[in-house]
Formats: sequence, C-alpha cells, structure tokens
Amino acid sequence: MGNCNIKSFTLNELKEQNNKNPRYILIDKYVYNIESIFKKHPGGLNCLYERCITLENCKEDYYFHSKFSKKKWDKLLVGKLIE
Repeated sequence: MGNCNIKSFTLNELKEQNNKNPRYILIDKYVYNIESIFKKHPGGLNCLYERCITLENCKEDYYFHSKFSKKKWDKLLVGKLIE
C-alpha cells in the first residue's frame, strides 16, 4: 500500500460518493477507487458493484487474489477511512 497521495475519507463521505457513482471499496481501513477495473474484472461487474454499495470490508476478497493481482490493487489506493 505504497501510494503517498492518499486522502482521508469518512464512511459517510464514501457512502455519499458511491450513491452518486459507485467506485470506492474498503479493504480494512484503506479506500480503493476501482472504477478503472469494472469492465476488466474477471469476476464480473456485479460483485464489484455490490461491494461499492454495501462498503463491506473486502479483506477476504483481497486475499483471494494472486500476488500479481494485488500489485495492481496498489495503484488503485486513494485513501484511508477515518472515524
């Protein structure tokens, strides 16, 4: 998780943004913008869209992916969840 330009988000901010344009997911307290992978994701659009809407912790989903895929996730890191 090496992106230096990360922003702080509250849960309410993420919910508001995702209601307008679903694109953010959470892995632990880190926020990822997955808009660029919606059409490319092998698991399909629905599973990603659902995670954006519910804002569930996608930690298990993240660890399911290969090392190669996880490296791609690092580029999608945009922020950190604050209380």
